[in-house]
Amino acid sequence: MNQIEELFETLWKTYTKLTPQASKIKELFENTNNQVLNDHIALRTFNNKRCDISKISEKFISLGYIKKESYTFEKKKLNAIHLEKEGYPLVFISQIKMEEFSKEANNIISEIFPSINYSPKD
Repeated sequence: MNQIEELFETLWKTYTKLTPQASKIKELFENTNNQVLNDHIALRTFNNKRCDISKISEKFISLGYIKKESYTFEKKKLNAIHLEKEGYPLVFISQIKMEEFSKEANNIISEIFPSINYSPKD
């Protein structure tokens, strides 16, 4: 298994730990002889330097992914990018524009940032 496959396997394990029904649905497809292929993944974050789009995309770029497009979704108050690497799922990363939310919402959201220990080399 190469580094990209290991990364996707780790992301899948983390996701199914939080959302166990996803694993059950995948098993149902596989038990009926259907192959499950991910054509893309979507990651959500905040525009905070500890976990923003640039921080999250570092790992994928270090593994050969290339940033292809940037997007702005005004009504949803977020920006996004997508990354590509031939032969692998597309990666979409979106981030909430916190400055467009209320002070109260920002205070609540900001309380989680000190606990973030993200390292793109992991």
